[in-house]
Amino acid sequence: MISDKVFALTYTPVLKLQIALVLIFAFVLALPAFCQQPPTPEALLAAVDKSADLSAAGPYTLTATVDANKQTGQLRIDRDHDRFRVELDMPGYQEVRLTLGDKRYVPLGKANLFVTGLYNFDRSWDPLKEDLVPQPVKKTYSKFSSKNIHGRKALCFEQTSAHEKPFSNRETRYCIDPDRSVLLREDGGDDRNEFFDYTPIAGHMQPRRVTIHKASLTDLELRDISVSYRPVDPARFAIPEQSIELQTCKAGGQFPTPLSTPEPQYTSQARAEHNHPTIVLHAFIATDGTVEDPLVMTPTRDGLDRNAVKAVRTWKFKPATCSGRPVVQEMTIEVSFRLG
Repeated sequence: MISDKVFALTYTPVLKLQIALVLIFAFVLALPAFCQQPPTPEALLAAVDKSADLSAAGPYTLTATVDANKQTGQLRIDRDHDRFRVELDMPGYQEVRLTLGDKRYVPLGKANLFVTGLYNFDRSWDPLKEDLVPQPVKKTYSKFSSKNIHGRKALCFEQTSAHEKPFSNRETRYCIDPDRSVLLREDGGDDRNEFFDYTPIAGHMQPRRVTIHKASLTDLELRDISVSYRPVDPARFAIPEQSIELQTCKAGGQFPTPLSTPEPQYTSQARAEHNHPTIVLHAFIATDGTVEDPLVMTPTRDGLDRNAVKAVRTWKFKPATCSGRPVVQEMTIEVSFRLG
C-alpha cells in the first residue's frame, strides 16, 4: 500500500505536466489559425496580381492558337517593359498593334484586337492590370460566396467601380482560387472570361486555355498558350506601315464624353423582320469631338449597320484629354436598335 501511494504521488504531477505540455503544443500549432484574418477582396486581387505578373521575370513572347467562328489563327505578343507588340494572324486577315511607352500605333480599318480585348490578352487574367479604360472614382465589394469552378473551390465576389458621369457604374464578378491565387472567371454584364489549366512559369502562373465571350461578338477560345522568356528582337518594335499614332495617358487623363448622340433610323426590311440588334462599331474620337473612321464590327444584311454608321458620324463628344490637352481616342461604340 505504501508503494502504491508513493507511485500515485509521483505519477500524478508527471501526468499533469505531460497534459499541460500537450495542450501548450496544440495551442501553439493552432495559434496561426486563430490569428489569421479572413481574406478580403482587395487582398485576393493583390495576390492574383503578384501571381499573374508575367513581366516581372523580364522580356517575353506569348503565343496562342485562336479559334473564332470556325477559323483558326495565331496570336503573338512580344513584351519588353513598356514596349509591346501584338499580332493577330487569321485566314485572310492580319492585324498588328504596337505600343512604345506612351505612344500607340494602331492600323486603320482593322480593330479586332481592340474590340475583343486581345490587344492586352497577356494581362487579362490579372484584374489589376486593366488598360485603356476609365479609372474609377471608388471601388466597393460584396460579400464572398463559394462556388466550384473547373473542379476548384473558388471565392466569388462583386466589385462595383463608380465612375464619373457620363460613364455608368461598372459591376464585375470575380471568382478566384485562393489556394493558388489565380483568377478562374470574370463576369462583366454580358461579357465573360474563363481561365483554365494554370501552369507555373518563371515563378508566376499562366493559363493554358482561355475562353472569351462578349455580347454581340463571336466567342473566342485561345488554347496552347505558351510563354517563353528571352530578349525580344528590336525589329519587332519597328513602327508598322499604315498605322496612326495615338497617345496613352496613364495619369491625369479623361475619356471622351458624349454630348449629342442622335438615334439611327430603322430600315423597312429590319422592321418587317422584327430585327433589333446591337451594332458594334470601332471609331476614333478626334480632338474636336467628332467621330472619325467608324468601322462596323458586326455587319447585318438588313441595312441597320449602314444606318448605325450614318448616325454615329453625326455624334458629338467632348474630346479625350491628357493633362488637360485634347487627344485622339479610339472607342468601341454600341448602337442598339429597339422596335417601338
